[in-house]
Amino acid sequence: NILTTSPWVNIPEEGNIEGEASADQRIVSWDLDSGEQVLNLGSHSDWVRDVVYSPDGGRLAAAAQDGWVTIWDVAAGEQLLSFEAFNHAVFRLAFRPDGSQMATSGGKVIKIWDAATGDRLITLEDHKAEVYDIAYSPDGRYLASASLDGTVRIRILELDELIAAAQARLTRTWTEEECKQFLHLETCPPNTGEH
Repeated sequence: NILTTSPWVNIPEEGNIEGEASADQRIVSWDLDSGEQVLNLGSHSDWVRDVVYSPDGGRLAAAAQDGWVTIWDVAAGEQLLSFEAFNHAVFRLAFRPDGSQMATSGGKVIKIWDAATGDRLITLEDHKAEVYDIAYSPDGRYLASASLDGTVRIRILELDELIAAAQARLTRTWTEEECKQFLHLETCPPNTGEH
């Protein structure tokens, strides 16, 4: 059993969980059976708000108060990626179950990233207050978010499913501008407006 801590909690050598946040903003993992430190990953420039392991346990992502996200190779203890997700605090992180994507929430916004490259894939801005939790469905097809606005939203992430759901509700043909804005496509795919 492994416990990974951020600067919110610092576990001193003697295993006492009381203590101050670490001054260098380290991310540390502890073996709960032996009390031994098994991982010590560099530092952030600001305190870390969330840490999550990839589904295969090979990577560890950390979200900081300064808006930066880092992804680490757990076995090698090396930083794989570092990117600025927001110009303010990142509240939560979530890996897609296949490990290919990572979602971040900060303020009222959710951003989805390619977990290998750090490229931003999607920005979602439909909550009216801060988003404090996000989670992928077990099959990775949906993303749920919970906000202080009192709503929980579940979004379709697969483009084909999204187009089919939108087509079922759309009573006219898509415009090219709507395909760009809502589907993030330069041109409308065939049959998006046919009923």
